[in-house]
Amino acid sequence: MPLNFQFGLSTDVINQENTKLTISIDALHPSDNYESINLGTEYVMNDMIFLRAGYRNMFLVDSEEGISFGAGLKISPARGTNLMVDYSYQDFGRFASINSFALSLHF
Repeated sequence: MPLNFQFGLSTDVINQENTKLTISIDALHPSDNYESINLGTEYVMNDMIFLRAGYRNMFLVDSEEGISFGAGLKISPARGTNLMVDYSYQDFGRFASINSFALSLHF
């Protein structure tokens, strides 16, 4: 039976009033494959514009996953309501790439 041990850390490298930069790392140790590392970062401007980048399965030779990046926009059309628009790109090697769009309403 496959089992996965995963450990992650995250820290805010920059945490100012209008700017935030977060860096994350995950170490994975699956029982049915080799160890790998996931890296990610998110840059936030004015709690409105989000820029993201990451890399999955670093050091895993047979992985089709790799670099990913994205962006997001948060708009507050009414008090207590947030509208989020997000885009992401993921590279899957020979399986081509995936472009994703998301629209979220938080209230």
